[in-house]
Amino acid sequence: MSKENTIKVLKLLLKISVSSVALFFVFRSVNIRDVFNLLKNSDYWLLFPTLLLYLVSKYITAIRFKHFLKVININIPDAVNFRLYLLGMYYNLLLPGGVGGDGYKVYYLHKLFKSPLKNLLSLSIIDRVSGMVAILFLGEICAVFLFYNHPVFFYLSLFSLPATLAVYWGALYLFYKKYLTVFNKTNLQSLAGQILQVICILLLLMLVGVKQQYLPYVFIFLVSSIVAAFPFTIGGIGARELTFLYGAEHFNLDMSASVTVSMLFYLISAFSSLCGIYFGIFPEKVSAQESSEVSP
Repeated sequence: MSKENTIKVLKLLLKISVSSVALFFVFRSVNIRDVFNLLKNSDYWLLFPTLLLYLVSKYITAIRFKHFLKVININIPDAVNFRLYLLGMYYNLLLPGGVGGDGYKVYYLHKLFKSPLKNLLSLSIIDRVSGMVAILFLGEICAVFLFYNHPVFFYLSLFSLPATLAVYWGALYLFYKKYLTVFNKTNLQSLAGQILQVICILLLLMLVGVKQQYLPYVFIFLVSSIVAAFPFTIGGIGARELTFLYGAEHFNLDMSASVTVSMLFYLISAFSSLCGIYFGIFPEKVSAQESSEVSP
């Protein structure tokens, strides 16, 4: 085995270990029987609108990606772009680390359009940052209402709202000025996609019987989305649940319900990612069709 492959295996084992330890701590801290009771008495019909809204949120995110592509003169039909995005989600699930799908999209678009890898890599990073900015922005809005009785946190959250957008705009202006042409449009799409995922969390909370204190749950979810984005675990599993556990403890929420909602959200995201499995099994069909539809 080469040194490079050895490092990859070691990184994978480390991520598996971190996820396993995190999950062990989570399930040691909650009553498993309570989790099973919540699942047993849940309104499972709410899973269908939740799954639908999650897929719509991903479609909006795919459209955002398409707008970024147009900046570097790559134009593909919406349907083709969404299939490529689903395939990217599938590879993110299949290849631990969360960047497998991004890497595949960069490779595929480079192969199809001969666009410089540098442009595609920067675009992929900006696409991710745009989503993260939306999460931060919504989290800051939640914090304003959550901490209105704590002047320091309240004013810090209030100040951070325009600061977040200003820093993002400034970074694009300094390093990737051409992407400012789609700044407003892509930010709105990022917010729309993330708001739909917040609604997914609200539906899951109703599914497990939570009928109050939705705001702290939403805040914890947004924080967990940021934590899960760091490549320390397998697809964020363990990190999100641990964040929900600590968040529930801090806000005096139902810890079993918090962990259950976190697990259900992960299962929905994983199931949605599996929608791209067809294009992973039959990549030649996708390539042939896309090659005839796309236009540089």
